[in-house]
Amino acid sequence: MSTIQTIGAGLYVIQPDYFQKFAFIGTFARFNPPEGREYFLTAWAIAAFSVIIMMFYCITTKVKNYQFLRILYLNQNDYHHHCLTNNEFKQFEQSRDRILSAVRSFIVIVVLVFPFGFIPTIIQLEAYKISMFWTIFWFIIINTNIWYLFMTQYYFPIFIVMLQYYFRIRQRNLYKRLIRLNNRLLNQENLSSNRYIWIRQINNEFLRINRLYGLLRQEIYSNSNQLRRFVTTIFIDLSMQSTYLISIVLFTKIGPAITVVIMQITTGITTMLIIFLYSCSMIEYEDRKFFIQKQKCLNLGNINRNIFTTKNSIKLGTPFERSFGFTLIHDIVISSSLSVNVFINISTFFFLIAPQIR
Repeated sequence: MSTIQTIGAGLYVIQPDYFQKFAFIGTFARFNPPEGREYFLTAWAIAAFSVIIMMFYCITTKVKNYQFLRILYLNQNDYHHHCLTNNEFKQFEQSRDRILSAVRSFIVIVVLVFPFGFIPTIIQLEAYKISMFWTIFWFIIINTNIWYLFMTQYYFPIFIVMLQYYFRIRQRNLYKRLIRLNNRLLNQENLSSNRYIWIRQINNEFLRINRLYGLLRQEIYSNSNQLRRFVTTIFIDLSMQSTYLISIVLFTKIGPAITVVIMQITTGITTMLIIFLYSCSMIEYEDRKFFIQKQKCLNLGNINRNIFTTKNSIKLGTPFERSFGFTLIHDIVISSSLSVNVFINISTFFFLIAPQIR
């Protein structure tokens, strides 16, 4: 479905005067208003091509690459293992179920209403007069493919955001435990009783926190590795569509009605892109924040009270070689700075070619 739509939209955009003579493409073109038709079809081509990439490049047949789906079936008995309290676990489950349910409901409503938006355009532009067969054909293709488009641009990104939210809760909980440990180090009264027992408790707690965070890091890396193709495809798709549509609004002369439609589409896609990038970059931010706090605990314990052993100080105080978080292909970590730079670069590219698409 997506392949057919990509071919139809792509050929029209490449040479509209030539390909619109063919009933196969000319009928599809009349599903879009004359003013801004090329822009709509270009957006269709980008979106449909992203679905093709998602289906043939991202989705694999190896079961081990779908361990991230475990977030949908978390066992309440395991919340202690995941460094969550019972209330936090229930709160996360409620948030996950409500948000995913709301997104599914939104997609279903839009997909059910979507066909009725095409019917007036088909009648007004008389697409059926070119070919009734191709009119029915494209009507089925578009309304089937819209499911895949919304899954790619909304449901998958929201699912990944919820997975990252789950990891951030666990990161913050371990960070809070480090804060409490740091406060214990600052408390002079704890040294007045049994210093040896107190130092041992501090060392054990510090090692336990770092062991749990190490396991959490491994889990994040495993999920990121499984999802990196999805993340890359979503990132490129949303970035290209949002910047392309923004460039159309800013640099082309189209009617107010078409501008409003494009603005609505652009707002939805850009909002989804911002949420997605923010969520990805927060994993890297929380990881960096944890490491900084860990260094503070080490410095406070060693300089003031000689609490941590030399072995633990060297092992746990070794800085990370690189930033850590959800990655694109080629292990490019999505951080806040990377998100801004890439968005600016893609935007600049489209803005530079904007005079050519007027």
